[in-house]
Amino acid sequence: MSDVFTKTTIKNFTGYRTALRNGKLFCFFDAAGYEGVYDDLKSSGLEFRSLFAGPDEMGLKSEAPYIVKVARANFGAWKKIVQKAPNKNVGYVMVSQIDDHDIDEYRRHWRKWLSVQLGDEGKMALFRFYDPRIMAAFVGTLGVAAAVAFWGQSEEIIAPSEQDIQAITLKHQSSAAEYAPKVASGLHVVNGAEYSAMSAVAEGEFRKHAVDYLRYVWWEKAHDKTNDELNDILTQAIEFSQQFDERPPVAIVTVAIVYLTNSRLFKTDWIMNAITNDPQGRGWWNALASHSRHGMYGKGRNLWDFRMFQYSDPNWPEAWIKIRNADKDYIEMQAEK
Repeated sequence: MSDVFTKTTIKNFTGYRTALRNGKLFCFFDAAGYEGVYDDLKSSGLEFRSLFAGPDEMGLKSEAPYIVKVARANFGAWKKIVQKAPNKNVGYVMVSQIDDHDIDEYRRHWRKWLSVQLGDEGKMALFRFYDPRIMAAFVGTLGVAAAVAFWGQSEEIIAPSEQDIQAITLKHQSSAAEYAPKVASGLHVVNGAEYSAMSAVAEGEFRKHAVDYLRYVWWEKAHDKTNDELNDILTQAIEFSQQFDERPPVAIVTVAIVYLTNSRLFKTDWIMNAITNDPQGRGWWNALASHSRHGMYGKGRNLWDFRMFQYSDPNWPEAWIKIRNADKDYIEMQAEK
């Protein structure tokens, strides 16, 4: 049991009528995983704000996280948007400590957590804490002071888990002033434990959807293989990719396709010759795809099917941490569009 917070399983929101009545109920919606949610919110009468600011607020409106204030007058509209969601992982609910809490004030707190620093290397990351899976993995590693700093003026966070819905409450409402990031930027520094916990979630989701892609898009090669066998292929692709500095998801999938369709190529020098013969500098995975296309791609199908599959599947989890400045870990799941 955690010394920092308690978790209680709930069946519905009937116990939050007072919070709703007192203007304390908010939620996140992640537009990257919920196509059309911006338009639904705009026509709903709900008060909402993008967590992005400046040019990104409108330029990335179809990918932005939104904070929404849930009021009694438009609770029905909010409920319809929730019911329309493609899956349960597009957001979660927060209960504020403050009656009639101003949405802009609450938004300011959460915007502070959009950027974090990865370890001592100083890399900046867009932190997708508004995804309930990464939020749960993250808070499970926090000490009291850091947890209080993250919670801010929240009383409770209500989020879906694999089996149910859980209300998460801090055991200690100590001062957030006890927590101070030890970097000049003032950003939270993601430590090894936090990164590992979030990485485990990300890798699991990546594997699940990559296996689905191999099975349904490359069905003629994968139909007689078990999920364990396809996961073994992904493991080999991941291990192969680790020799390169850059290894985005499409790179790993490219290697997996070669393993699946023509694994004998990896017993020769052909693979490395194909990769090193990349005069256009498009990335080693593109060189591999180009040199293997005649043998591994059928008509009208190529590497980029993975991207189309990834974004058309409503259950595809967009990256929770989108690393800026070329993160070198394969669990980064957001390929550039």
